[in-house]
Amino acid sequence: MNVYVDASTLKDAKFLSLHMRDLDCREVDLAGNSPLEALTKGLELSDECLTAFIDDVPIAMFGVVPFESGGAPWLLCTDRISEVSRRVLRDGRRWVDDQHQKYGYLTNVVYSKHDEALRFIEFMKFDLTKLVEVNGHDFIQFER
Repeated sequence: MNVYVDASTLKDAKFLSLHMRDLDCREVDLAGNSPLEALTKGLELSDECLTAFIDDVPIAMFGVVPFESGGAPWLLCTDRISEVSRRVLRDGRRWVDDQHQKYGYLTNVVYSKHDEALRFIEFMKFDLTKLVEVNGHDFIQFER
């Protein structure tokens, strides 16, 4: 299995938008975006947008969207992310540490019922800080 990360492209976003895991689709829908809109915005607004691949097939896109006092990290993926979960946890924590150094403050929100994402966020050393409403739905703010 060949696993690697490369700069994201619109082609990656289009592929992932059709194969995104169900709860990621639900989360972006509740936030008011289609999967393709969410991925395209991430691609356009992130300082650096990256795609993770297994054997040349995109399995995830991620990045940090900068704002005045820090950055908003994000990750959207397919179910195949579970095939490389140990590597994602190890390399992901290192990447988040680097982004925290770069931006000083990281924050975003996650759908309150997306348990897998919440566990991942806590493993990445983020604090779950408060419940916030997004388009009438419960999301949880996380920060570091």
